[in-house]
Amino acid sequence: GGAGGAGVAGAAAAPAVSVGPCSGAKPGAVETFAMARVGTLRSSFPAAFGCPRQGLAAPSVRGRIELEPWMVAASGGAGQFLDGLEGFSHVWVIFLFDQNRHSSASFDPSSSFLRPMVKPPWLTGADGKRGSCGVFATRSPHRPNPIGLTVCRVDHIDHAAGTVFISGVDVIDGSAVLDIKPYHPIDSIPTEPTAGQPFACPALRPIDDGDDVARSPHVAAEVATFASWLPPPKPRSAVQWYGNTLEELRGLVPHCTFYPDARDADESEERLERAFRTLRAAVEEVLGLDPRTPQSRGKSGSGATATTHRYWALDFDAASVAFRLAGGGPSAEWENAPTATFEVVKVGRRGREGARADKAWLDALRNELEADTSARDGETSAGVEGCGE
Repeated sequence: GGAGGAGVAGAAAAPAVSVGPCSGAKPGAVETFAMARVGTLRSSFPAAFGCPRQGLAAPSVRGRIELEPWMVAASGGAGQFLDGLEGFSHVWVIFLFDQNRHSSASFDPSSSFLRPMVKPPWLTGADGKRGSCGVFATRSPHRPNPIGLTVCRVDHIDHAAGTVFISGVDVIDGSAVLDIKPYHPIDSIPTEPTAGQPFACPALRPIDDGDDVARSPHVAAEVATFASWLPPPKPRSAVQWYGNTLEELRGLVPHCTFYPDARDADESEERLERAFRTLRAAVEEVLGLDPRTPQSRGKSGSGATATTHRYWALDFDAASVAFRLAGGGPSAEWENAPTATFEVVKVGRRGREGARADKAWLDALRNELEADTSARDGETSAGVEGCGE
């Protein structure tokens, strides 16, 4: 998903779209093309932290695509642009990383990201330092044309409003949508087993022997392979809920944008309960994918600021969720376990600036919880000593 920058302005009427190089280009100059924003992707992620690297790995995360007013007002209404899309279960969404503070929505050689090498988070050397590779060998949002591509499930279509309700979303709220394309059976490629297990590639429907594409010997034998530095998938991390945090989450359902929304048809109380269960599943999926960077996962936690648990916070829909590593302490063996276990320790209503704008509240929460833990540990120790007297 993208994070933090200027959006692409919509137009009241259908804008002119250049199908060739922009006029006035001098010989040897960068050739550019003009494109129209066709919609805006609304999601549960106001910021990048917590946004899944692959949306289908968090299938309960909801969003919607709102077509631009000029499309809705066009002859026949927006429904004509979306006519027939309900026949597909999934779509490709082509969007801009225009919400990323490092990206420029419109290409400008003086300001756009033109470095050929980037440091993907999973590419690390034996010394633990991040390595580099060509930008086109990564999915980094920092690229000459900051264009993203994601697969989402189609849950509901409002033709009159020009809105597509989707899930499995990994895009920052407010990102500009350039195109929507249906997911086709031939988009699925079998994968080569990696490190003793199949790579988690979202093959939504295996190629059938009756498909035209399967009749081609070349295509039938085609297998997707991946760079050796890309890690094999791990089991999803476990998520625990501390104290009354589940009830805190339940209390935010009336304030949520997506839990429930128009895809939840009825108005019964069961609707709210289903929305809560889906919201809980979404938060657990996001945390279960371990939103920390690979580098932060390897930090020892030693030093003056070391604590028994380390704490983070992320914003999701109407909620700010504080969580910590659950376990016996930041030992090397524990840090390098195949999966972490996270514990949600506080759920509050998200403010205008978001949970990560000011860390003071998170530090205060950490101090409060760890003081309570120390007090309880002291009581336990005293009780054991008393039993020996």
